[in-house]
Amino acid sequence: DVVIGLHVRHGDKVQEEAPRIELDEYVKAVRESVKGGKRLKGVFLATDSQAVVRELEQKLPDVVLLVNRRESRNSAIAFSLFKDTYSVNITQYAIDTITNLLLLRDCDSFVGTFSSNFGRLGYELQITKGDNRMVAPPISLDFPWYADPSSKP
Repeated sequence: DVVIGLHVRHGDKVQEEAPRIELDEYVKAVRESVKGGKRLKGVFLATDSQAVVRELEQKLPDVVLLVNRRESRNSAIAFSLFKDTYSVNITQYAIDTITNLLLLRDCDSFVGTFSSNFGRLGYELQITKGDNRMVAPPISLDFPWYADPSSKP
């Protein structure tokens, strides 16, 4: 049984930094990462969008979705504005961020975007475990991470 760590940025990153990758692409990558007789037990979702949580529940009805439902999400508001308007508790936001990274670390593989510092860090924490538990190589939906020790030049 496999739990995939999934990081989806559909909030401020899409507005300020990168093109939007549709959720169907993430779902396809999650399904691809558990080929070879493995069973997808669950998906741990780290996201900045409440809409992604709702949509993923519909797109993966047969999979246990693990997500912090109390986490404050900025839902497509640029983080700089979000922070400057004091509409978020920065301390809680930091705690949620660290918690998400540690939970991504404990997953069996990773799907996300390596243009995201958060995504790369989540994956890098996975490989520091040193227990060779990753059941599949990470899947980045935008570009490869060249520091990936599982890839050979």
